[in-house]
Amino acid sequence: MLLPVQLHQLLFPLLQQQQRFHPSPVAIALGPLSLNNCQDNSSPPALLCPNTTSYSPNSTYSSNLNALLSSLSSNSSRPNGFYNTTVGDHAGSELVYGLFLCRGDVSTNVCQNCVSTAAKDVTSESYCPNGKVAALWVDECLIRYSNESLFGTPTRYTFVNTQSVSEPQRFTSVLGNVLDELLANVAANVNGNGSNRSLKIFATKEANYTAFQRVYTFAQCIPDVSVSSCENCLRTAIGNLPSDGRRGSRVLLPSCNVRYELYPFYNVTASASPPVRDAPPPFSPGSTGRDRGKFYNWVLISH
Repeated sequence: MLLPVQLHQLLFPLLQQQQRFHPSPVAIALGPLSLNNCQDNSSPPALLCPNTTSYSPNSTYSSNLNALLSSLSSNSSRPNGFYNTTVGDHAGSELVYGLFLCRGDVSTNVCQNCVSTAAKDVTSESYCPNGKVAALWVDECLIRYSNESLFGTPTRYTFVNTQSVSEPQRFTSVLGNVLDELLANVAANVNGNGSNRSLKIFATKEANYTAFQRVYTFAQCIPDVSVSSCENCLRTAIGNLPSDGRRGSRVLLPSCNVRYELYPFYNVTASASPPVRDAPPPFSPGSTGRDRGKFYNWVLISH
């Protein structure tokens, strides 16, 4: 059974946790292009494109990757919003592993549109052309592919907003308390599913940071994950969120993800009564990403 814990104590990553994971390359996550058509007022996506290994356009890997992305698109109507598959000869070295996970609160139609668009865009010149490893995470969905098993290699990616809040100590305290409640909500979700592990496992939670601003949090585990695996994954993810008052952050692990922002990036319930929606905050002007003329900069920090 998932038990609520004081997760604000985990905002400071433990060295022992970090050593359990393979290092992640440093990269810049660019702002969105056509992916922002998935939903009005979408925030910029986070992009992983390490470019440590590449493939040739007419190679076997390229053909396998195209087949995998097509498979992700054609399976995007699944009711649980999740699908993972492998394409290629298992006796060869050109296997491609991939998955998509749609945000737990989006409709099937939104999921389909997001996955199809992401699958088309991720290999474009604007995102990650010819890279054997990539992840594209937008508001409504994320897709990943790699030449190594996504679950066999425990990778962890932390994207952080380059901007900080004006009162980082207060913000960290508020965020920690919200994350405690968020994990408890996910626990209730998992336990409420009973033995059915094919359902969506996610939760959201908001709280006032100031009189005029709220913090919005979201956590999700992949379907079919065990209760203990979901708990351990989310604890690790939350433990790797920044503790220095960043305006937003996302942590992606193979079996779960966690995100927080100072604006609603999911479907907030009417009972939450949030204040007027803030626009996605401007990022540092040095970013090369573009979104309707605004500039953003997600930085992927290494572990």
